Amino acid sequence: MNIMGELVLGRNTLAQMSGRLNAEFEGNEVVEQVNQATAQINFITTELQLTVMKMRMQPVGKVFNKFPRVVRDLAVPRRRK
Repeated sequence: MNIMGELVLGRNTLAQMSGRLNAEFEGNEVVEQVNQATAQINFITTELQLTVMKMRMQPVGKVFNKFPRVVRDLAVPRRRK
């Protein structure tokens, strides 16, 4: 999840650079290809970010519901031999 944040930052930097190139060299074929690649990266990153956010929202009750039993089992004094 942490690396997703880094990917979003990289995408934003790429989008800014693409915008600057487009403003300076509008109509250039290479700039158009960079714009298309940037748009594709933007789409993929957005979809991936939404998927990661959905994963973060999964219920974790099953994991945490096991802790009361573990605590209870550990709280029982053990006999020494």
